[in-house]
Amino acid sequence: PGRLAVALPRTFSSRTRPEEAVAQAAQAAPEAGDREAPDEGKEARALLGQLMSRLTAAKKSAQATAASIAPLVEKAARKLAATEQMRELEAAFTKYDADRDQLLNRKEIASYAKGEFKYTIPKMELDRIFESLVEEGCAGVGVGSLLQLRCAVGIPRQMEVGKRLREQRVARNEALEKVRGKLVDSIKDVAKEVDAADEVLKTAEAQVNPLGQKVSQMTVPDMNSLADQIEAVVKSTRDTVSSVQKAVEGIVPKFDQGLHDDLREIYKQDPVAKRIEMDTRRFLRRLRRAENLIDRFRADVGRKDLQELKEWRFAVLTILRYNRQVAGAKPEEFFAEVDCDKSGAISEEDFLKYFESANREVKIKLIKMVMVAKAKPKPAITKPTPKPAAKRFALPTAKAAAAKAAAAKAAAKAAEAKKAAGAEDTDAAMEDADEEAAAAADGEEATEEAAAEAAAEAA
Repeated sequence: PGRLAVALPRTFSSRTRPEEAVAQAAQAAPEAGDREAPDEGKEARALLGQLMSRLTAAKKSAQATAASIAPLVEKAARKLAATEQMRELEAAFTKYDADRDQLLNRKEIASYAKGEFKYTIPKMELDRIFESLVEEGCAGVGVGSLLQLRCAVGIPRQMEVGKRLREQRVARNEALEKVRGKLVDSIKDVAKEVDAADEVLKTAEAQVNPLGQKVSQMTVPDMNSLADQIEAVVKSTRDTVSSVQKAVEGIVPKFDQGLHDDLREIYKQDPVAKRIEMDTRRFLRRLRRAENLIDRFRADVGRKDLQELKEWRFAVLTILRYNRQVAGAKPEEFFAEVDCDKSGAISEEDFLKYFESANREVKIKLIKMVMVAKAKPKPAITKPTPKPAAKRFALPTAKAAAAKAAAAKAAAKAAEAKKAAGAEDTDAAMEDADEEAAAAADGEEATEEAAAEAAAEAA
């Protein structure tokens, strides 16, 4: 008992720092924890509070010391810079003091101005410097007055620079006034070119805009020809617009380069220049639109050409089938008939030669029939009334048999007509027979479709 109370005063001396005192107290507390009395714990806490107060006071003192040091550091930096400047001045003084008499005479001052400032000081300024800086009885400027000498040389030098700048500004203003009128005239001339290009572009747009309406009114060759013509017009218009743009961009650069900045400011404020700048920017958008319309028109031409090709293919196949049916020939026999040169392969010449003698009257008729058949809406499918299975399948079969009999009868009638008719009536009779055969075939197909639907319904 009493160990902590006795140890703490011996441990902390006046030389102990607050941080160390707090650490030592923290180490000593666990050792005496078991034997510490309630009164001794209060004394230890009071001592720790005093140490914390000392620690706070020390921190404040350190902050105040750091704040007071900052001005001193800045003052020392300024003093160091001044010392370096004085060393430079003394080095310059020694450099131009040719006779080493620690004074700069008139000749040495002139050398100093020429070497340090690239300035040839006039004699009048030398006299003024000697009157203001050289004491009576001295032969020149001492090292202590070198800073004043530097200012005395810099003032007339700067005045001469200002005078030269004023002269340049006056000369530039005079030259600017001379070319201002030429700039305005050049803007007006270019504006006329811009207006002419606008008229050319309007003409091209008038030809391009109705292209979409002509797709359904023109044939494919005519459409290709028209697209080529309009594309040439648009290309010529683009060349015109490009030349106008170059003319607008070259308004200012063709004048003196030293006046470009001032002339650009005048150009930006001119209302005519603003208009032609806006028009030329719009030209590019209008040209791109015209080119897009031409590309779209050519795409429509390609689609229409493909559609016509499909129709021609269907018509050619229809004619071939019709002629084969009329001749009653097998595929091998019909191939030999089309192969005019008997080479075993049908060439383009064979194909065209066969179509010169082939019966092509069916072409338009069959195409119209097919188109009408395609255009007719399909009848609505109605569910048949349920019937017994035997009757439901017997009726379509009977109808199919009747349709086949009608087709056979029509074919026999066609053969008799071909034998009986003369050379002039052969084609007409064959057409009638073929129509009856086609009708019978249609009826047969319809009957088979009905049978298939009935079978699906039964399933």
